[in-house]
Amino acid sequence: MHMITNRKLALVIDDSEEARLIYSTALKSIGFDAVPLPGLPSQDFFENRSIDLILLDMNLGNINSIDYIKDLAKHSDAKIVVMTAFGGIESAVAAVHNGASGFFVKSDPIDSLLPKIQALFQAQKSIGRVETFLEECGIKGTSRAMKSLGQLIMQVGPTASTVLISGSSGAGKELIAHAIHKSSGCNGPFVAINCSAIPDQLLESELFGVKRGAFTDAKQDRQGVLDAAAGGTIFLDEIGEMPLPLQSKLLRVIQECEFTPLGGTQPVKMRARIVCATNRNLIQMMADGKFREDLYYRIAVITLKAPDLSERSADIPILVEHFLGIYNRKCGKHLRMPLESEMSILASYPWPGNVRELQNAVERATVLGTSDRLSINLMLPPTQVINLPQTHERSGPQRSGFNYKTSIDAFERTFLTDLLAAANGNMSEAARLSGIYRANIYRMAKRLNISLKKD
Repeated sequence: MHMITNRKLALVIDDSEEARLIYSTALKSIGFDAVPLPGLPSQDFFENRSIDLILLDMNLGNINSIDYIKDLAKHSDAKIVVMTAFGGIESAVAAVHNGASGFFVKSDPIDSLLPKIQALFQAQKSIGRVETFLEECGIKGTSRAMKSLGQLIMQVGPTASTVLISGSSGAGKELIAHAIHKSSGCNGPFVAINCSAIPDQLLESELFGVKRGAFTDAKQDRQGVLDAAAGGTIFLDEIGEMPLPLQSKLLRVIQECEFTPLGGTQPVKMRARIVCATNRNLIQMMADGKFREDLYYRIAVITLKAPDLSERSADIPILVEHFLGIYNRKCGKHLRMPLESEMSILASYPWPGNVRELQNAVERATVLGTSDRLSINLMLPPTQVINLPQTHERSGPQRSGFNYKTSIDAFERTFLTDLLAAANGNMSEAARLSGIYRANIYRMAKRLNISLKKD
């Protein structure tokens, strides 16, 4: 376990002497100087001391810890981690809303607390290296939108708060969830489940697991993702597709931090952080009665938005270069990047399918490309291609009005002519270069009245 560098001062506030000793000893093991206190100190206590961390028991007699945290957050830069029993989860969530950096369930192993505390301080040191962090997480982009998102991820990651990631399809919500997990300091796994890809009747068993004999085909115990992700992160993608009955069960899991497998009788503690994502408008779904309001406010303690590619067009050259490298290797090619003037055309296209659409476009243009440079004519839809300004290297097909079929024919004629020229008229070579079956090339040529020479 990595030590905290430059020893820091921590307060361990708990009315149990045994708890104070245990937590103080644990904090010292990772480089803190720990001061145990049986109760809340006055504000004067902080005037001449630089406190870095406060480990605070939420249950200190009749004292209102929430009000204390709100007041403390105004007077101290210390990171506050609250400790609670299972029944106090709701208060702990309220504490996070009011200035705490995270919470810890006291019945959990203390080994699960220390990495989170380390990550809190690691994130603080890392704010200045957002681009490096995003690169480490596989997120490509240096635009202002991505830097802001990266800073938020690094701040949110080390906390225990639930996170809701919104954004359009293809914007990279799962990559963001992975980045949150990476910055959390958790040693457990990242387990993802797509709520829209699993039939309603199976989704519950995937989440909670099944005990042998729960139903006819349950011949053995099967672990659910709530258990499989212990010590790590559960990513619930497309949470808006979860059926209402299951939403109420998930709400109870988050509230009680425990669940019962199907067919089981003994509850299992939930030791994972929940991160959700959606491309739906959950606010509107709540108004329509299709999503539970109480669940929304549980999963949306922290909300992040994955920016559309049109909001970060400055990142398009970086993404194109990244994907081109991948597909050049897969296809055994050495295509170069488009010209700078062509990149500006790619940046002006709205990319409704976001990063996923751009990735597919680069793959298509790499597979079908016959020149030494990535062709934006093969990347963009034909309706966009016919309106492209000509470049000094090679122009696209001439525009002949806005008739869709005519435009498609013009594009295919240019594509097939160039393909046959690159293959020297050899149909087998043309099929290999393009990935198109020979029969389909024959049909295209016949429809366009292009003569073919025999192999």
